[in-house]
Amino acid sequence: MRFNHFPPVNVSAFETGDTCRIWPHFDFGIITLVFRDPSVGGLEFEDRSKPGTFVPMPCGSQTEMLVNVGETFQRWTNDFLPAALHRVNKPHGEDSLINGMVPERYSIAYFCKADREASVGPYSNFLIDNKKKYDDITALQYQEIRNKATY
Repeated sequence: MRFNHFPPVNVSAFETGDTCRIWPHFDFGIITLVFRDPSVGGLEFEDRSKPGTFVPMPCGSQTEMLVNVGETFQRWTNDFLPAALHRVNKPHGEDSLINGMVPERYSIAYFCKADREASVGPYSNFLIDNKKKYDDITALQYQEIRNKATY
């Protein structure tokens, strides 16, 4: 579980495109449960019909939970359920700004991951013509691969 605090930022920092609260990424695990403050937006997901275009994810209340599909779930389903590319950026709309500042933002993310020794290869129920898009490797091996690519 991760408690995220995003400090206030001057809106001009976002205008050059050099600043983002969290850069676009996929979560490695099975699913991520996200709880966020509805008063400050900024969470965006890529529109799969327009790659590179991100759309804001509205939040209706403090009791609302967002369920995000991660890369392990994508692997298990052989791409039937694709992972979601997402980021945290400047909230949309001028009403979210206070004197040229993007206010602080809080969220809580619970990352559900597979057991380290579990296979993260596709389940047979999701194979079409017996074609696997991913190798049978353990969750630990996959985590190591993704960490090397990220860092």
